[in-house]
Amino acid sequence: MNIFLALILLTQIPTQPGPDVVYPPGSDPFEGVVGPLVFASPKVTKIIIHGNKNTRENVIRRELTFIPGDFLAPEAIIKSEKALMSTGIFAKVEIEALEPEGSESDVSVEVTEFSFPLPYPTIGVDASSGWYIGGGVLYPNLLGKGLQIDAGGDIGFKVRTTPRYNLYANLHLPVTYNRWHGEKLGYRYFEVWRKDASITRRENRVFYKQSVRPWRPLTLFLESGWLRIKSFAPDSVCVPTFCADSIDQSLYFQPGFMLDFRDDALFPTKGVLVVGSFTYNPGLKEDYRIQRACSLSVAGYYPVGKTVIAGNIWTYQQLDSIPVYNTVYLGDARRVRGWADTSQVNQCITVASLELRRYFWSIDLPIIGEFKVGGNLFFDIGAAHDPGLPPLYLAKISEDTRDGLLTGTGFGLTLEALGFVVKGEIAWGIGAKEGALAFLPIPIRYPVYFGWRF
Repeated sequence: MNIFLALILLTQIPTQPGPDVVYPPGSDPFEGVVGPLVFASPKVTKIIIHGNKNTRENVIRRELTFIPGDFLAPEAIIKSEKALMSTGIFAKVEIEALEPEGSESDVSVEVTEFSFPLPYPTIGVDASSGWYIGGGVLYPNLLGKGLQIDAGGDIGFKVRTTPRYNLYANLHLPVTYNRWHGEKLGYRYFEVWRKDASITRRENRVFYKQSVRPWRPLTLFLESGWLRIKSFAPDSVCVPTFCADSIDQSLYFQPGFMLDFRDDALFPTKGVLVVGSFTYNPGLKEDYRIQRACSLSVAGYYPVGKTVIAGNIWTYQQLDSIPVYNTVYLGDARRVRGWADTSQVNQCITVASLELRRYFWSIDLPIIGEFKVGGNLFFDIGAAHDPGLPPLYLAKISEDTRDGLLTGTGFGLTLEALGFVVKGEIAWGIGAKEGALAFLPIPIRYPVYFGWRF
């Protein structure tokens, strides 16, 4: 029976339930049939959109994988619902044919919007800053045009000291967008202050980004913009991570690609994702050091029963000499978990991670809908290094803080509801003597990927 139903979906031929019958050549197989015919995939006559109080209809229609005249296969409904949810604009999406048993049907697309700012907290303790607390606000659909604003910050503190604070603001404005072409403007502000380095670093970035999809799994993009970085450290000596009183301005260019064979962009359980980019930063001053850099990430997902094995290799390579304060460091929450973020400093970073992920409990709640609880076990290994491949020996931090591989392991807890994912992790840096345990929660924002790094 399963094979028979699969053939119906593939051929989209109307059929009448009943035993198999062999019809003579040239005869009408439906002649004399009593009752309605059942069509596996009705033809779409019109798309009717409901629930969009703020969102423009074209923002919704651009994400649909079908148009009037197409046959509404179940796969098209699933893909369209996931595409609409991945925009971060909607709390719920339902797509259905109004006459599912007919040869033609209008299609209803009903959405429930996030029409208000979404506050989120950040609280935890990490290996370098000790306890930190903060928060932010996300507005995913300003003016009903998909304009996204994300702003916030946090402050870290220890007894008798205040090691750092972070402030940030991100603004994305889609100009044009459909399934095959995207165009947007953006702005990013970031500021960090660290008492241990006696440094403040400020970054302003204005950019324009074009993306095209010549093939559904493949996306090509080109980002260009203006970048201004200022670092200053009153009454301090230049330290390895930063350099005092420096201002750089540049017009940068960043082409790249994404090859996506995952089964689900938000919560992948199988498939492969490859993302690469190249950055060229010539600068606007005569004495500016030209910056060229490239990055490559390869992530894979494989289900084993209800458990998902997720692996990722990511490398960021600086191809030119860069200012000292722009050097990269290894060991924070986004790299080798469990290590202080000043564990290693150099021009390039390479990290590999392996995770076991599983949802092990769920319940349907009123209003909220499905509430899921899951967890993960992870292992990280990586290094900050000179251009090229990283060293293949473990680091001895007490002797050399700039070379060798670091390793970290731990586990996490995941909560999911209404399209949100909240995730906290306990990480142990293998060989770390200070701050070995780190509780690293992910802020409540939408969407937050389960497996937030890859």
